[in-house]
Amino acid sequence: MSRTSESSKLLEGLDADQKPAAGQAGAGKGAGSKNTRQLMLGLGALLFSMAVLGYVSLSAYKSWNESPLAQSRKATLKDSETGEVFEDFSTPSAESSPFENPKTGKRTLYPAEACYWTKDGKAKFPPTFVILNERLGVNAPTKCPDCGRNVRRFNPLPPDNLMQEAWDASQKK
Repeated sequence: MSRTSESSKLLEGLDADQKPAAGQAGAGKGAGSKNTRQLMLGLGALLFSMAVLGYVSLSAYKSWNESPLAQSRKATLKDSETGEVFEDFSTPSAESSPFENPKTGKRTLYPAEACYWTKDGKAKFPPTFVILNERLGVNAPTKCPDCGRNVRRFNPLPPDNLMQEAWDASQKK
């Protein structure tokens, strides 16, 4: 059966003033559907654009925040009076040590060297941070307060197998 004969059978019981004019039967439905579709496509495009803009903005911020210049100004510092350690401290570019402790306001922060050794010759994690005597103006070797070994600039690490054991032990805690 054809589509025209189906619609005419459906309209048989209607009065003449209730029947839609020829060609207008689906016009109202199609126009509304077309407008809704355009609205949904526009809303989808807007949401997609906002997501892309957010991603680009976040990536740019992370890239700027993690730039080599910003990373080169971060250091592990130790307060010579309180012994407090400040890891990843952003050092001011125009200043040199000692840096100002943000908690006390005193210039008592010095770069610290990491010592990963224990007294019994094993490795430990996390390390003990030590201020070198030469940075404090003392003309004597710097000794680690935990293991008693000499500490120097770019203090060497224990062998890899000892470091791995120390890392594994620190993760079990």
